[in-house]
Amino acid sequence: MLAPSAKGLLVVGVTATQCLLALVFVCLRAWARIRILGGSRYDDYLLWAAMVLLIAITGDSIVAVYYGLGHHAAELQSPKIVLKLSKYMFAYPVLWSFSLLVSKAAVVAFLLMIVAAKRTHKIILWISIGICGVLSFLEFLGLFVQCFPVKANWNPFMEKRCHFDVDMVGYLLTAYGAFLDFFLAALPWIFLRGLQIKRKEKITICISLSAGFFAGICGIIRLAELVKLQQSTDAIYEFYSAIIWTSTETSVSIICVSLPATRTLYRRYVKGLRSSPDSTGVSRHHAQYGYALQDRSRNPANRDVSSRSNTDTNDNNKSRKAY
Repeated sequence: MLAPSAKGLLVVGVTATQCLLALVFVCLRAWARIRILGGSRYDDYLLWAAMVLLIAITGDSIVAVYYGLGHHAAELQSPKIVLKLSKYMFAYPVLWSFSLLVSKAAVVAFLLMIVAAKRTHKIILWISIGICGVLSFLEFLGLFVQCFPVKANWNPFMEKRCHFDVDMVGYLLTAYGAFLDFFLAALPWIFLRGLQIKRKEKITICISLSAGFFAGICGIIRLAELVKLQQSTDAIYEFYSAIIWTSTETSVSIICVSLPATRTLYRRYVKGLRSSPDSTGVSRHHAQYGYALQDRSRNPANRDVSSRSNTDTNDNNKSRKAY
């Protein structure tokens, strides 16, 4: 192992801090879900999966620092060190392709919980995460099959035959991930307009998920860094910046999904507020079943549509828990 460079220490400090902060928010959300809001749901499991992947990415980048990441290539004299570093640098985009998909899926799952009555909204969300899933799979597969033999993809000392450059898929996935951050951050302001919950709750959810705009900005910066890295002659030294922005984007996505549930902890333990009997009943309904989007129109022609929509919602709520 090597002593970390200044760039390497920056990677260790930033990624470890962001990972720890995201873990704190996920644990707070889990506490709120289990102890107050009625138990875990499948979006909680996706969030934990995203957290595990973020920990794996953070660990990979930190170990890579001690094998030369952040140093100039000319400073790495040992072939054994170079091979080790190459393996960790190869593992990073493999883990990232899953991390990006799962972190966005956690946001989509949370939104699906609260828009159960709107079929159009559900279709939009499923399509958006489906595209991300396809791109993530292509990125993962491309990393292993772009060159043969397969080991040559992470062993710079082997002769290899490369058939295509997977970097273009990575650029496309990064760009789509940034777009998805902006898209998912904007959707709550549209989806929640007719939601039958308190205005303060609605604003809290919208503002929490709107922090995804910052994740989108991080994704754009990451894309710019990747393009610059492709043109660099010293990728080992320059790669640190892309790692930092990747960690920031993923951490922000995880924190965004965790914030709405942690507000419950704030009300319970910080402000010491207790719900009234009526609101308690509503809260239990929300925790066990879900917020139903109802048509507020007085047009009789729309009442049947609203009734059918509520019936469908009740049927769906029997099979799964919602926010």
